[in-house]
Amino acid sequence: MSRILATLAVLLAMLASSSCATRNPYKVSQQKDEHTSIPLRAIVPDLEDSRGFEQYNNRTLAMIPIVGFRAGYYYDRHDDIYSGITEPFPRLVARKLAERLDEVGVFDKVTAVEPDKMTAPGDYDLIVKGRIIRMRSVGGVWRYGLSIFGDLLWSVGLPYLSRAWEIEIEYSLVDAYTGKAITSPDIIKIETGSTMFTRYVNRGKTTDLERKLTPALDGFIDALWRKAPAGTDKSWAQLRESGTDLLAARKREEELAKQGTPPTFQFIAPLEGATIRTAQVPVRWSIAAPGGLKSASLNANSTAVDLGLNAASLSRESESPRSLPVTETMVPLRMGENTLQASVTDHRGNETQATVRLNRLPAELRPKERFALLISAGGTQGVEDLKAALVDPAAGQFAPEAVTVVNPATLTRAAIEDAIRAFGARPLTGNLAVVYLAVPANWSDLAIGDGSMKLDEFIATLSASLATSEVVLLTDINWSGTEGDQDLMDRLTDVPSRWAVLFTQRKGGPSADHLLAGVVTSLIKGADGSTRRLTLERLLDGIINDLETKSAGALKPESYGRFEPSLTMAERE
Repeated sequence: MSRILATLAVLLAMLASSSCATRNPYKVSQQKDEHTSIPLRAIVPDLEDSRGFEQYNNRTLAMIPIVGFRAGYYYDRHDDIYSGITEPFPRLVARKLAERLDEVGVFDKVTAVEPDKMTAPGDYDLIVKGRIIRMRSVGGVWRYGLSIFGDLLWSVGLPYLSRAWEIEIEYSLVDAYTGKAITSPDIIKIETGSTMFTRYVNRGKTTDLERKLTPALDGFIDALWRKAPAGTDKSWAQLRESGTDLLAARKREEELAKQGTPPTFQFIAPLEGATIRTAQVPVRWSIAAPGGLKSASLNANSTAVDLGLNAASLSRESESPRSLPVTETMVPLRMGENTLQASVTDHRGNETQATVRLNRLPAELRPKERFALLISAGGTQGVEDLKAALVDPAAGQFAPEAVTVVNPATLTRAAIEDAIRAFGARPLTGNLAVVYLAVPANWSDLAIGDGSMKLDEFIATLSASLATSEVVLLTDINWSGTEGDQDLMDRLTDVPSRWAVLFTQRKGGPSADHLLAGVVTSLIKGADGSTRRLTLERLLDGIINDLETKSAGALKPESYGRFEPSLTMAERE
């Protein structure tokens, strides 16, 4: 009798405990004013089921009289109505969590979503992702030691079954666009009180599982606030921006997949960066167009090149080829860098471009060895620009070490002679020597620089020092004093006949105004960006047509000596 009374006391205590209120240690509702909402949209899908399966059942023990008072069991997959849940547990948890997240304002917007109603990222930015790790029902069958006659006690209202739940759920916050976790997983644990079931009062429908669920979910929300960046953090905006870009890229990939393989234009020869020394180059190319070639074009420096294709035939898909074999087309090149750009389209709407850059240099130098001496009594910019033009591989083609610049603070006779002597030791017979002289001078006595050397003496010293007769002399002199009508060349009697001389007669203006050097540079660099080879003919024409106008008559270009291709700074076009 005492055993039965003790059992009844235990049962009453279990019934009482199942109806007690569950304490919530997390104050997320009171703390929501302390946090800024994450400015993104989130969804909470149904829980994934990652449970294993274990079970234990010794109900047969309850059939043994006296000994079989209560037989225990547990199941890892027992989700029947006796749990007291009126909807699938994975959906119940998702709905409850979404409601709670919305109530405390964790996200800008949050929605519980059933699996068959999930849309693609873009409608939402974040996923509150969860899975069931464990959901075990633990309980017992009561026969009170009466074996099959225990049913008689059930009939009078004593419990025939008791059940409790042990649940573990894992939740984390995930980037919807990439699937990468933003926060580390948090484990939610729920242990319900034991629920008693009778034939007259089904306590399974009033289980405290739902009452304990809210505090457990609040624990996850509390951890989420601590782990995730604050709502004001810039990373949230970056997540949405990068996600939008990712979706756009995926859409483009899908569109390309629908359109099939795009056409290709392949440059076979010459290849990228090749050096060409002719005015035209044979370009070998091929086309592959699985979708049917609709159009093809080739531009050289923005100028169209005829590929010899029948545009009318290409416009008809039934007649358009799927590929073109290797074909050769002559393409004109300008001096310097050339850009060849091809474009092909197919009848599916695909378009592809291909580019190759070629560098055109002049043909073999004549003469191959060339040296330059640049003397200036003024600023350095003019002669430095001239040097840059001369060493340009597509223009003057001088080796950088073969160009000497002399720019002393005071242009004395000694400085000039030292420069000529050092320069004269280099050019050998048959080589080309270019000398540029930019100095102030006095017209009356032809004195240059500081007045210690005259122009005719400069020419005589230069002639005596150079071993080659292939000389180009450029004089950019700013005269002072009374200028007569006499031509400068009439006053210079000792200029070697094989020299090519180009000089200017100017009066007034700063001595550092290197007009001749500037014209050399401008003639090499065309207005369209091309590089042109410099010839004395081109230089003379440029001075006459350009600089004379700019200098308002103060500049008088004159030439003397030979104008043969072998003496030009670079050979003819």
